[in-house]
Amino acid sequence: TFTLTGPEAASAVGVPLSEWDTFDVVQLRWVLHLTNGKSFTSDNTGSNVSGGAFYNSPFQSGAPIAPLVDPETFVGTYEVTQQATSASISGAFGNGYLFDDDDDEDAVEDQTFTVEITTDPDNTLFGRVMTGFTYQAQIVPGLDGATSFSFELIRGPSTPDNRVNFPEQNTGITCGGPGIQLGPSSNDGSFDTSDDSGFTMYLIENPNTGCGVPPSAPLEFTFVKQ
Repeated sequence: TFTLTGPEAASAVGVPLSEWDTFDVVQLRWVLHLTNGKSFTSDNTGSNVSGGAFYNSPFQSGAPIAPLVDPETFVGTYEVTQQATSASISGAFGNGYLFDDDDDEDAVEDQTFTVEITTDPDNTLFGRVMTGFTYQAQIVPGLDGATSFSFELIRGPSTPDNRVNFPEQNTGITCGGPGIQLGPSSNDGSFDTSDDSGFTMYLIENPNTGCGVPPSAPLEFTFVKQ
């Protein structure tokens, strides 16, 4: 575990925090010192060291500037509606919606489901995890996938720049080639840091053309706190 505070980073690079902005990146570099006097960094190592069995180290990593979203907000029970567009009705595989509440038997006919949202323990700055539903694999009717996905509430310099990002994640279903995944859309969802009663999110089903099926169009989801 490595921790570096904002003031410490600002002092190291000689740029005051007042000049930092959202989405700036601080590059961190580590040096591995051996007892025989040798040292390794990102400048003088290769895969045999950085990814090897003995010296597995990132050596360099970019830390993006991301303002905190209060971990006590945007958590709890939310009703989610997948918008009834032609793309979302068919999905990538052609006969239903992406998710279903675990308590409902009519999975592929559902448009609305309920999720529980918690703060992501691996990303307490702006990460969230939603559970309480089932991903429906439309290519194989009745085959269920993952029941938990993470997303990010990324704050911009002003409210219109606040966006909801859905990172690429596995559904747990594959046809032997690229797995079926859900991933980010070219459309950005939005949220208001002062009001966690609702927000929107977009994602794409099957971005890596798993099972030989092309990706879906951007799918829109509306979250309303219960």
